[in-house]
Amino acid sequence: MSKLIVTHIHPDLDAIMSAWLLVRFDQSRYGDASFQFVPAPHTYKDLPPDNDPDIVHVDVGGGRFDHHKEGGFVTCASRLVWEDLLAEKLIAEDDMALKEMVEVAYEIDTFADCYWPGTGDLRMAFMLHEIIPALHRLQTHDNEAVLR
Repeated sequence: MSKLIVTHIHPDLDAIMSAWLLVRFDQSRYGDASFQFVPAPHTYKDLPPDNDPDIVHVDVGGGRFDHHKEGGFVTCASRLVWEDLLAEKLIAEDDMALKEMVEVAYEIDTFADCYWPGTGDLRMAFMLHEIIPALHRLQTHDNEAVLR
């Protein structure tokens, strides 16, 4: 049976990267996963987030891959998924490119990108996390099209 990855409506970079990490690096479980989108902070069918092994919530619902709880700004959903993949030996600890991608997602999700050098430069408008909201509008709120 195919797994279900659940995230919030209008997924942001953190939600998208969390889902991508699972699909890309845990293909035996999530390679053919389908997606469902719920309004934050809800869960799929309002069930507890971690009670069904075939359903995983990322960046929503208060489960193991959601950082929107007490102390949540010390991590992000992407980092939680990345740490889980590391623990399961599905990714290499020395994959610096992947580690940096997760770090950038964390900084953007916690608004630390506001302090990056050159935040007023026009080129910042073309960064992926700035384009995602426009994709939502262009796709007439087709969350799965944006996620993919």
